[in-house]
Amino acid sequence: TSLDGSVIIGKSPSLGAADLDGIVAIGDTVAVNAENGIAIGAGAVVAAGHTNSVAIGAGATTTAANQVALAGSLTGVTYID
Repeated sequence: TSLDGSVIIGKSPSLGAADLDGIVAIGDTVAVNAENGIAIGAGAVVAAGHTNSVAIGAGATTTAANQVALAGSLTGVTYID
């Protein structure tokens, strides 16, 4: 098993493969199933094949690679393309 450069904090993390370098999983029952994925918040999920993606917030789930998925609503946020 290789988790080089990875950070895992929380209860019952789900890691989809034996070798997922560069992941960050913070929160209870988070799931990271792709390299360089970041999941923050209870139940946040970076789905399989969604390399370089980020899921932030309780229950946030990615739907594509190179994506940032946010749970809930945000106010006072400025988006920059």
